[in-house]
Amino acid sequence: MNSKRRSLLFVPADSEKFIRKAVSLPRLDAVILDLEDGVSPDRKQQARDNLCRAVEELHDACKEVFVRINDIASLRGIEDLLHIVTLPPHLMPEGVLIPKATERSVTAADAVIAAAQGDSHTPFSLGILLMIETAYSLSNIRSILSASCRIQGLVFGAEDYTNDLDVEKEQVKDMLLYAKCTAVNWAKACNIDAFDTPCTDFKNPEVYLSEIAQAKKLGFSGKTCIHPVMVDAVNDTFSPSPQQISRAKLLLEAYEEGIRQHKGAVSFEGKMIDLPIAQRAKKILQKAGELSDS
Repeated sequence: MNSKRRSLLFVPADSEKFIRKAVSLPRLDAVILDLEDGVSPDRKQQARDNLCRAVEELHDACKEVFVRINDIASLRGIEDLLHIVTLPPHLMPEGVLIPKATERSVTAADAVIAAAQGDSHTPFSLGILLMIETAYSLSNIRSILSASCRIQGLVFGAEDYTNDLDVEKEQVKDMLLYAKCTAVNWAKACNIDAFDTPCTDFKNPEVYLSEIAQAKKLGFSGKTCIHPVMVDAVNDTFSPSPQQISRAKLLLEAYEEGIRQHKGAVSFEGKMIDLPIAQRAKKILQKAGELSDS
């Protein structure tokens, strides 16, 4: 898991304007250069041709880069992946995002990457993120996540998921809650990141702030965005506040003092704290960079 990865912004790879905007966002953690839904069919080749320059500019701005390819069951998706794995190593993104993930698509992507690594004279590493956005992918998430050791995280996609179920997203909040909890639980079990679906209502702060807060409460690692206006809110929500950091330090000190006194649990702020609570405090400090992950 990457505890520092919180905000991921979808950017159509054919748009130099939006790429420049992503470069200029100081707090943005990662960019998903989109070759799929965000690009019209007549601009697909232009989007692919833009990758080298876009990756270089984003890396220079200290952004992680992932590329959402087209469906790997299609010729276009295969060509996307072949283009990526043959980029110069210094222009290689951190990974690819596979839409509508299945065991077959993940296995195919893994095989292409492995073949390219074997043929390359210069070592490179390319991770995989998965879109969990169909009834099939959610129902078979265990086997999908087991299909490659390159998988770094998953992204839940509510729009395609509810479209697959033929229901209105706004009317099935309980079903979405189940789907999101399932995705998060499996991500945690596999020790990978889980990112929530982007909020499409980017002009309504009340809506997207509520979605961001819910994603944090459900245990997501971060949230994908379709508009820069959401980036700071995502980072603020998924970063420990100064108050949380201060409290975690005091709690951990109290627990460690109890351990030195051979106590398994100690009192802190009028409540009993034991190992799981101390471990939670450690995670807060690790996310804040106040404690090493070791």
